Amino acid sequence: MFTHSPRLCSAVTPLLGIVVLLATGCVSPVNVSTLDSHGRPDLTPHYNYRPQDLAERLGQDELIDTLERARRIEGVFPSRASGLYLEAAAQAHALITDRDVSVYDQALIVGELYNRAVAGYVRAAPPNRPDNRVVLDTAAPAWSDVAYFESYTPAADRRIEGMREHVVQCGAGAALIAYRPNLNAQPIEDLYPPEGIFRPLTAVLHFEDSEAPRLALYDPRQTDTIELRPPGGGDPVELDLAADYTAPYAELLARADELAALGFAAMIDPEKAQDRLGVHLLEPYDPDKTPLLMVHGLMSTPLTWIELTNAVRNDPALRDKYQVWHFLYPTAPCPFYSAYLLRDRLEATRRQLDPELDDFATQDIVVVGHSMGGILTRTLVSDSTDKCWSVAFTVPPEELEGDPEAIELMKNVYIYQHLPYVNRAIFVATPHRGSNLATDLIGQFGDSLVRLPASCVEKTIAIARLNRDKLTPEYGPYMLNGPPSSIRTLDPSSPASRAVDTNPIRPGVTYHSIIGTRTDDFPEVEGTSDGIVDYWSSHLEGAASEKLVPAGHNAHDHPEAVVEIKRILREHLESDHPERFADRR
Repeated sequence: MFTHSPRLCSAVTPLLGIVVLLATGCVSPVNVSTLDSHGRPDLTPHYNYRPQDLAERLGQDELIDTLERARRIEGVFPSRASGLYLEAAAQAHALITDRDVSVYDQALIVGELYNRAVAGYVRAAPPNRPDNRVVLDTAAPAWSDVAYFESYTPAADRRIEGMREHVVQCGAGAALIAYRPNLNAQPIEDLYPPEGIFRPLTAVLHFEDSEAPRLALYDPRQTDTIELRPPGGGDPVELDLAADYTAPYAELLARADELAALGFAAMIDPEKAQDRLGVHLLEPYDPDKTPLLMVHGLMSTPLTWIELTNAVRNDPALRDKYQVWHFLYPTAPCPFYSAYLLRDRLEATRRQLDPELDDFATQDIVVVGHSMGGILTRTLVSDSTDKCWSVAFTVPPEELEGDPEAIELMKNVYIYQHLPYVNRAIFVATPHRGSNLATDLIGQFGDSLVRLPASCVEKTIAIARLNRDKLTPEYGPYMLNGPPSSIRTLDPSSPASRAVDTNPIRPGVTYHSIIGTRTDDFPEVEGTSDGIVDYWSSHLEGAASEKLVPAGHNAHDHPEAVVEIKRILREHLESDHPERFADRR
């Protein structure tokens, strides 16, 4: 496995210079550009040598010359080029399956010649275009529906900038980026990002049949190894399957300009996030994998989880046992309302994916929340009893006057029960007891910018005005003008903040804290701060672990935090589901 680590690019727009102190920050989209991978090992982690450099080492001048001729004419005569790539792949295939070739030379031939030839063939003759020179393998475990994707791009033809880690799984085949626009043609596609559907696939050309080569597309998440058989029979050679899990994700992120701006835009106008509100899947639903649900913080989007998402997808043990889900929501409303949206959309997603609710995946969910996302996460693993309702009203819901639908909304927002299928929670830089910055000039400025969902405001005001004598003195004035914003709720003296903090996390839930300190040198833990949230607000008694990282409020993005979250995820497999982890030790 080869690791390429370009420097992480992150930026905050000038407009957010002040307000960002209250936010989780924004992550600039990843940049992906096209490159000529032929003979350019310095630009891609897929290749280590130039084909020309192998001529003397392997004595395969004819094979290498065939590859170079194909590359020269590929843009002008793709049909002729694809034929030459087939010839080169066949020659490399014969060498790979020759038992007289050393294991070292075999690895060089696979990685530098065979894989380049297969990638070239796919470029010149994409799998979704008929080619009578090859037989398309549609049998399991190969990917059978080649028409599903609009394009198949060799991952080696992409230069990725803006991601800390680019991990390539070395092996046989050309790692591909399969893409199709998200047209919501199937119900499941409603849960995929609107930027498009991207999947890692790997193309392999088999030449065991002398009449026609066989092209197979494998899903590397389902297939670890493949067999190449000598033409005319003989013992097969078993090889690891090549894969690239970073490149498809990077292609998705490169199209996320609109999403990158949504964190701030949705604070000003929550309706801008309405179409994207909900749980989003990055890969097909797997009933046997534990969902890892990531919940972003104030004035942010799922883009804040780029490094953690990529790290989980690049780790074989975690990739095999977890599927990443993201929750996107407008962050202007108070956490009570946003937490209601999270519970509602998560439950709807579970029922859409598993109507009978009997899959392993829908019964075992791990949630990681950053900043305000941690407050939302806490409501998933605790019960409000009557504490949160009593923040706003002095009587039970049954004694309120007004529209039953509006009263029902109030109940759903302020009265909640834990979700029994959320078994582990990770809180990162979470202001469980608020932040003092919510009350200073920066907080007041941020609060002046936010707008709340119109329907929520209208229903809240209507109920409040009909029940003035049933409102609490502290919270009532807010209700008469609409619910408070998320920033105002983060005031440590806010009754809402105190109510959430006094609701204990239910027994049986394992929870962890990751806290930023801004420095490695902190003489007194209690006095540390990530610049936004102080330690006294982030600390939780009873946590299974507490990790301090030398980071600011974007602690979830720090390499030490990513390593810690991966450790926790492994712990979840080992302690709660040891049988599911045993085969990946």
